[in-house]
Amino acid sequence: EGVALEIEDNGGGFDSSLLVPVGHFGLIGMAERANKIGAQFSLTSRPGSGTKIRLYLPYSSSEALPRLRK
Repeated sequence: EGVALEIEDNGGGFDSSLLVPVGHFGLIGMAERANKIGAQFSLTSRPGSGTKIRLYLPYSSSEALPRLRK
């Protein structure tokens, strides 16, 4: 019913409940872009446990269909 992309590492992780430092918009930008195309974005991270980012785009999203119209 859709496409999922998961990216996971076993690095140092971080406390994902903390505010993003000033001048750093990477994760916020990812979430905003996912929302813009109708995708679900999730991030899981804990200090010492790595980080996992998941993006799910349902086929029902207009962005998932080929653009054949000009």
